[in-house]
Amino acid sequence: TSDLQPYASTLVAAVVRHCAACYPAPRDPDKVIDAVGLTEKAGTLTRQLSGGQRRRLDVALGIIGGPELLFLDEPTTGFDPEARRAFWELIRGLRKDGTTILLTTHYLDEAENLADRVAVIRDGRVLALDTPKNLGGRAAADAIVRWMENGAHRETARPHSGR
Repeated sequence: TSDLQPYASTLVAAVVRHCAACYPAPRDPDKVIDAVGLTEKAGTLTRQLSGGQRRRLDVALGIIGGPELLFLDEPTTGFDPEARRAFWELIRGLRKDGTTILLTTHYLDEAENLADRVAVIRDGRVLALDTPKNLGGRAAADAIVRWMENGAHRETARPHSGR
């Protein structure tokens, strides 16, 4: 969770502007607030934000200085599907602008949509490392399709299409 407690009685926009002042060439605070989806909450006290909105504010504070490298630890946990997709667009924009992003997530669709490379880690060890498309040999594997027909279980394997 974030440590926004010192800013509990501060407006969202004021917190972002305050943090922007710490950097020599920050991003525009209003654009950052908009990019993380908090425009409607800019005049709200941080203590009145929902958990998901606090996570968005965390991200705003993380990107206001225009970092070259950004670590995001499960940033969309608790987001509704629309907010997740909007956040993905933010991540794509940061990446396009040259920011290197290390993202941890349990959502496979998130990794597939955002990552150039994916590492599967268990107990601190990398078990697999590849592109999302090739991870685990999925690009070359046959697709198994199963269904019920007239009360009987049916199955067929479809060869990989090469796409």
